[in-house]
Formats: sequence, structure tokens, C-alpha cells
Amino acid sequence: MRRDRIIAAARALFHEKGYEAASTREIAHRADVGTGTLFDYAPDKHALLMMVFYEDLDRLTVEAYATLPSHAPLIKQLMHMFAPRLAVWGADLRLSRYAARETFARFTQPASEAHPRRSLLHGTILAIVRAAQERREITSAVNATDIARLFIVIYLTESREWVQEDDADLARAATHLERLLTISINGITL
Repeated sequence: MRRDRIIAAARALFHEKGYEAASTREIAHRADVGTGTLFDYAPDKHALLMMVFYEDLDRLTVEAYATLPSHAPLIKQLMHMFAPRLAVWGADLRLSRYAARETFARFTQPASEAHPRRSLLHGTILAIVRAAQERREITSAVNATDIARLFIVIYLTESREWVQEDDADLARAATHLERLLTISINGITL
């Protein structure tokens, strides 16, 4: 399938040469498609970078949700969803630094302008939050959509900051993310 070849070529060239040095012409050549065909799938190099990351992150979202421990506490369910995503970011920190900046910037856009894949993660986290509300693990007095968005913003912010660190450590990042999510679940009021 052309799309798969394009994503594989972009992933390989971004890894080998770095995001800035890889060209769309090289990616098209490696994918064995014309540049016009490449641009049918992605209008620019930025879109190619997002395709590479979203492909992996979407797969992980579906896989993690399918194996979600349904009776685990909310924090364990959230970490079950977010920890594999952190590992994707940590696999190639140089490339992740570009993608994290772009992903974070796109997430802060209105939903109508943001990448459509955002809804997959949001919908999944929203389902987890609603289930926690139904179990009375967390309050139903707060809108589930707002809670899900808060969790995702925490995850994205932590991911973005973590990949920028000179001594980025996956275990430390996961521990810190879990601590912040726990604070948000427990609340900060007396």
C-alpha cells in the first residue's frame, strides 16, 4: 500500500538523516512513488512527520484500550494508556523533539482545526473517565470531557517537556506523569 510505504520511508529517512535534512523528494524516491503522489498523502514534510508519529500513537491507543484492566483504579488505567506512548516519544528523541513541538501546538488549536487523530485519544480517555465516574471513583459533578482534556493536556505537556531534556529518562518521565495525574485525580482543595 502506498501510504504504508510513504510512512516507512519517511520514518527511515527522518531517523537516518534527521527531520531537517530529509527531503520530500528523497522520501518519495525511497517509497517508490512520485512527489505528486507523496503530496496526495501529505501536503508537506511536517504532515509526513505527523503521519509517522500518529501511525504509531494511534496503534498504541487502540492496543492499550483493548487490553485496559477494566477494574484497575483510574490512575493505573491512565498510565496503561500513556506509558506506551511515552516509549514511542523516547525511541528517537531527536525526531520526537520536532514532533512534540508540532503535536503540542496542534493540540492547543480548536478541535475543528486540529489533526483528526486527536479525537481517537480523546475519545478513549473520555470513555475511561466516564467509566470511573460510573464506578464513583471520581466525581460526576465535573464534566467528563473537561476531565479527559485535562489528563491529555498533562500527558502532552509532560511528554513535550521530557523529550526536550538533555538527560531524558523514560522511567523518570513515567513516574512524574503518574504523580501529576494522581494530583489531578485527588484534587488540591483542602
